Amino acid sequence: MVKANKKRYYIYAAIDVERNEFILMGVYTTKNFLTTRSFIKEVLEYCENKPRFAVDKAP
Repeated sequence: MVKANKKRYYIYAAIDVERNEFILMGVYTTKNFLTTRSFIKEVLEYCENKPRFAVDKAP
């Protein structure tokens, strides 16, 4: 989470750990199921195999 101009922004990022590359990054004003689901759907468009998702314990 990043605060700017008294607003909170949540950063989502997908990384290919084998190639050490960013797949996709998004900044959202909310953190909920629908936001997460839409981000994952967008990430899956770039994936060829079965991806593995890891989630950090950000607030």
